[in-house]
Amino acid sequence: MWSSVILVAPARSVASQARAEDAYLATLAGQLRAIHLPDGRALWQSSLPSSFKTPLSLSIPRLEQLGYVLAESRHNGDAALVPFSLQSGKLGRPIEVGLPGAVAIAPDGRMAWVANSGNLEGLPGPTGTTVTPVNLRTRQRLRPIPVGGQPGGIALTPDGARLLVTLVDRQSVVPISTTGGRVGAPIPLPTSSPSSVPQRETDPGPIIIDEPEGVAFVGNLQEDLVFPADVTNVINLKTLRAEPPISMGPFADSAQALVATPDGRSVFSMSYLGLLRINVAARRADLAIPNSYLVSAMAIDNHNLYVSQELYSPPNLTDSQPKTPGYALVPINLSSMAPGPAVTTTATLTTAIALHWTGT
Repeated sequence: MWSSVILVAPARSVASQARAEDAYLATLAGQLRAIHLPDGRALWQSSLPSSFKTPLSLSIPRLEQLGYVLAESRHNGDAALVPFSLQSGKLGRPIEVGLPGAVAIAPDGRMAWVANSGNLEGLPGPTGTTVTPVNLRTRQRLRPIPVGGQPGGIALTPDGARLLVTLVDRQSVVPISTTGGRVGAPIPLPTSSPSSVPQRETDPGPIIIDEPEGVAFVGNLQEDLVFPADVTNVINLKTLRAEPPISMGPFADSAQALVATPDGRSVFSMSYLGLLRINVAARRADLAIPNSYLVSAMAIDNHNLYVSQELYSPPNLTDSQPKTPGYALVPINLSSMAPGPAVTTTATLTTAIALHWTGT
């Protein structure tokens, strides 16, 4: 057993969260970049040690001046959290966490939890059944917590009391106490919407908290190229029970990632078909932006959804026509859903984006 004390910051007001000031990008080549928004001015660039391959995610605790990149080792397939300075990009000593997966970090930056998922594609490869707590102050990896199935995603509740972990192979979500590591009773998830023919099994993956609405949203993964359940599941944070799922209709596709607007009104799902938008109050989904370009990562503030898109020149080229390589960070206005001019470009695929509000 293990224990920790988590200091949870009061929720920032919508006004204080109005606009991100800096963006941080991780690329397939192992580069980390910081840029100022909205002009795209470069702040710094650094590279992960050669012992690591693809950066998988970026996390920035709300009250810290450190960020963390989760990267997979080239040697054994395990992963590590690599701290970096938000001001300079200087890297700290990596903290080994076991198999890679989704990451949740407390707002005060004291603790992190890594869902040791391993391979989430349903194909041959290592998979895990634990969540690993990490004391970021002491840089200690604590005893992994068995969760009874393969974890797909992880999120910390606003009060800091629980983690919610999706189980890909159990069609459920399990709560974990952050003070003792006790795993609670699974929360079963509906398998699909009533209109789905045939019925599709739930493969819960990414999970996010919509704090203003008091719910968690769970997206479904695509495994072995089988269609995922055509819903986004909803969990009430007070009752820890599933609410009726939200039908994704003809837009149903694998949820690679989810983000929620700070005001809680909209949730965006990144899928192979495009960017899907959920109207939280109406519990209704629509296709926000067709995926005519590859979207590989996204992040959000109250004004813009920032996405990394593959650059083609011009768009809609055939396979035989020359293409201009590269990827652009594009802001999409949340009011009009119109994309703006690219903020910056990268030569290789952007695998993760994180935003930061300075002075918060």
